[in-house]
Amino acid sequence: MAAVALGFSAYAGEVTFDFTADDYGLPNDGDTYVTNGTIIQSGDVAIKLDGEQDQAWRFWNDGLREYNKKTPNFTVYTTNGENVTSVTWTAKSGVTFKLEDGTDNITSWTGEAEEVTFVGTASSNAAVYTISITYGDTSLDPTPDPEVPTAPEGVITVAEAIELIDAGYKGTAEVKGIITSITEVNTQYGNATYIIKDSADAAQSLTVYRGKWKNGEAFTASDQIAVGGTVVVSGSLILYGGTTYELETGNVIIEYTAPEGGAPQAPEGVISVAEAVALIDAGYSGTAEVKGIIVMIEEISTQYGNATYVIKDNLDDDAEIKVYRGYGLDGAKFTSEDQLSELATVVVSGSLTLYNGIYEINTGSKILEYTPAEDDKPAAPEGTISVAEALALMTEGYTGPASVKGVIAEIEEISTSYGNATYTIKDNLSDENSLLVYRGYGLNGEKFTSEDEIVVGASVVVEGRLVDYNETFEFTSGSKITEYVAPTPVTLYIVGEDVNGTATWSTADETNVMIYENGVYTWTGERLAGGFKFNNGSWSDGYNIGASSNNIITLGEALEVVNDNNSGNIVISSDYYVENPVVTLDLAAMTVTVDGTAITAALPEVIYFKGSFNGWGENNPMEMTEEGIYTATLDIDASEEVVEFKINGGNDWFGYAADQENVTVVAGTPTVLTMDVNGGNWKLSEWNGELTATVDWAAKTLTLEGVEKEPTPSEPGYIENYADQYTDEINADDLYSAVELCWGVEVTFVAEEVNIPVYRNDEEVGKLSQTYFQLQGGGSNEPGIAAAAETGDNGTIFLILTGASGLFTEAGEYSLTLPEGLVADADGNVNKSQEVVVNVINYIEGDSEQNGATFTENENVTIIISFDDTVVVNENSIEENAILVTNYLDFDEVYTLDSEEVTIVDNEIIINLGNELPVGFYELNLRENVVLINGCPNAMTFVYFSVEEGETDGIKGINAELEGAEIYNLNGMRVNNPSKGIYIIRKGDKTSKVVIK
Repeated sequence: MAAVALGFSAYAGEVTFDFTADDYGLPNDGDTYVTNGTIIQSGDVAIKLDGEQDQAWRFWNDGLREYNKKTPNFTVYTTNGENVTSVTWTAKSGVTFKLEDGTDNITSWTGEAEEVTFVGTASSNAAVYTISITYGDTSLDPTPDPEVPTAPEGVITVAEAIELIDAGYKGTAEVKGIITSITEVNTQYGNATYIIKDSADAAQSLTVYRGKWKNGEAFTASDQIAVGGTVVVSGSLILYGGTTYELETGNVIIEYTAPEGGAPQAPEGVISVAEAVALIDAGYSGTAEVKGIIVMIEEISTQYGNATYVIKDNLDDDAEIKVYRGYGLDGAKFTSEDQLSELATVVVSGSLTLYNGIYEINTGSKILEYTPAEDDKPAAPEGTISVAEALALMTEGYTGPASVKGVIAEIEEISTSYGNATYTIKDNLSDENSLLVYRGYGLNGEKFTSEDEIVVGASVVVEGRLVDYNETFEFTSGSKITEYVAPTPVTLYIVGEDVNGTATWSTADETNVMIYENGVYTWTGERLAGGFKFNNGSWSDGYNIGASSNNIITLGEALEVVNDNNSGNIVISSDYYVENPVVTLDLAAMTVTVDGTAITAALPEVIYFKGSFNGWGENNPMEMTEEGIYTATLDIDASEEVVEFKINGGNDWFGYAADQENVTVVAGTPTVLTMDVNGGNWKLSEWNGELTATVDWAAKTLTLEGVEKEPTPSEPGYIENYADQYTDEINADDLYSAVELCWGVEVTFVAEEVNIPVYRNDEEVGKLSQTYFQLQGGGSNEPGIAAAAETGDNGTIFLILTGASGLFTEAGEYSLTLPEGLVADADGNVNKSQEVVVNVINYIEGDSEQNGATFTENENVTIIISFDDTVVVNENSIEENAILVTNYLDFDEVYTLDSEEVTIVDNEIIINLGNELPVGFYELNLRENVVLINGCPNAMTFVYFSVEEGETDGIKGINAELEGAEIYNLNGMRVNNPSKGIYIIRKGDKTSKVVIK
């Protein structure tokens, strides 16, 4: 690497003139030359543009163009008396400068001068892109210059070149690298653009931009360099655009070594698109003849006589090549847009290249063969058609010339720089379907010179070429307007929650009329607050103008609006209202702006906590406890279902902001939420208890603090729930439909005091009073079955036994009879008495064992649940983790099963819980929809077991005990001749897990 030199200067500032982004007040019409002696200025720096002859400079669309025969020059100086210390520039290839009194061309200048003049030369008229100047006051105390590397000696690597550029070096260097991709080899201009790296997989790369062949000679063939070749390139290092490390234009190759095996050879005969892509990937950039099907036509320019289109081998292939600005058959220029059509087959001869990652046949190609497609596409329409007719044609596959009449519905852009516009047309403003006009020209093909030449609502006839571009039906670029009729202004009203102090939504009030002028509507009033929109007094004819979503508008800033039935309110922040508002609705730009004086709004006296838990009503007001602070305490149960909620204050609804949709509340820890006006619903789950909600109106925050409810402890003899129960169907004549008694959701049932005997083995074991049972029908609360009948819900009647201590004291079959008159149907008829059979398969009493289900710590826990009938399982329920294991005393979920841990064999469910459960008493819950028993839907089964302290690992040997036992593998499949492995063995009423060695 080169040594570093230190210098001193009084650096004061830096200015860059970027002629690709700013015209600096120069004439910018492409036709007017800059008058000699013209001065442009930026900050403290000025540039005088001059020349030995007039017309030495002209502003063009690619920058500040200088004319080689006029000897252009420019002089740089400061306006504050400080010295110019450096000047650098970027320009198109071929543009060079020298000092006014110098003889050698230079790429930059450093020094100290009051002013410095540079004289330009060029091989052709070409543009200067940027001129950068630094300046300083030499009378100030000298301060150290930044450390700038000197020119390197000998050949350096790509990494070293990038390091030099990062350190501020802008001079020449000789860089060695491997060519990893070739952007272009241009034999017309004799230069090439390609990428080099230190190795094929290196992260850092250097772009060799429009460089020459050895000794500065022009490239004459596209295969002179190839991907994989090694080069040593001499040129000027720069950081282009602040992002791209480059060897600047004008560089030359000193050494070139072809890759091993050499570059791909030019193909013989016609090749496919796939073969052309493979050649480009291999580094080939020469000529070829490629056959393919035209799948898309981007442009057919009769002005320049060329076309850009895409070809593939087959319509569904991924590989494709773009033919960029190629000519027609045998190189003839295109004279009409119907000389090329999609699905036609072509053989194209041209130069292959990879341009910015796109496989291309470079400009200047020609078509050798052309075969039109044999298809049923519609013919070109005659005369002017409607938008609907144009869309129908394109749906059938038509692409080509057309003349379409429509109404301008939306204007995306009017570019006076390029003279074109992008807008959509419809048959009328209320239509949903529209046709995009992409970068079309004005009346009779003239360029647009002002942004008010077309307005929304105007009637136009557009003539151009219809295409399907990325599934968007459009007029491609270059269309023109052949007829234009300015719109007759529609009377529009501003309506809303508070317009001049009144809620006005549908009534056409003369004080709310908008004033129209040249596509822009304005309204001046006394007051505006809350949400508002615009319409024509009746919301008809497609006039429902509002925000694309519910958006708050900022005073003085434009907000986008849409004209459709899905538009939302434009919202003035609830923190203030606007006094003396001026509302501007620009239909050309589809924007609205509100100006005026913001007056702080009065705080609402009360706000509301509304949600699914209270029917979104005003049941839970939040009172103001201090200025702008509102609180309320609520009882919310979100343990079974998700509770959604919002805050409602004044005219606004506040919901979640950013990613705070799902709310988690932890007892004892405040949860702070950001309130966003018209945001979505918050969603709270896994919570049951009190919530204290506090709203800070100024900060727009909602703080939740919770106290969770204590779980109800179990007691000896308490029957939690059962699934294996059954009853005969109720007589259909006595009730609107046959139903079943099954277990389900617990609700309240109001009835007279009753005592129902309970029998086991024909022996009465006790009586049930209303305290111990409830009935529910069809999901309705009261009056039981009658409410279900009124809604047409003839579903299940649920029998719920709660707290029936001392009655169901052991497993077995119990029976009870519901008395007549307990349940009435929709007509008030009393049903007959019904016998209910309850089969108790599990029972809790203290810490006693359940069906032998006691396991030792570290022992593998396997639960087998047996049923009298074949088990039917909802195929999705287990996969949705519907089987839970909880600590019975704390009701904490400790285990969630998936389908791999559950096996079903005939009338048994085998569940493998592993050997990591801690000591404790557990409840295993087959939740709703998991098991259907005896045709009883929505059933639940609970199994209880305990884990005791111990040291065993749960793996036991097995010997003669296998005799007479049923053996299953861990997948629940029965095994007759087990080999080595772990198995589940059931012998009699005992189930265990064993290992066979």
